[in-house]
Amino acid sequence: MSWMSGDVVLKPGGGPVHAWLGEALAGLVPDGVRLALPVPSRGGSWTVEGWTATRFVEGSEPDYSARSTWVRIVEAGRAFHSAVAHLARPGCLDARKDPWTLACR
Repeated sequence: MSWMSGDVVLKPGGGPVHAWLGEALAGLVPDGVRLALPVPSRGGSWTVEGWTATRFVEGSEPDYSARSTWVRIVEAGRAFHSAVAHLARPGCLDARKDPWTLACR
């Protein structure tokens, strides 16, 4: 469940992964990809009472039947990897036990 206020999206979350994401993505200026960048609290924390915040990113449903859509998806993936290539993989990712992580494993 998420809530939107202005251009900020609030959703449940927290812990080491969200703290790492906040620090890692803060100030990131990606080229060729749009990211919902984290928003710190007034006190500078990335999580407040079990909630995190990101900027809202406008989007639309792509036409998956169009070849150009898949080209843009691959280009966005490459742009994202270029933007975060300098980041080391944090150990906290391996400790995740949320439903999304379990489903991926």
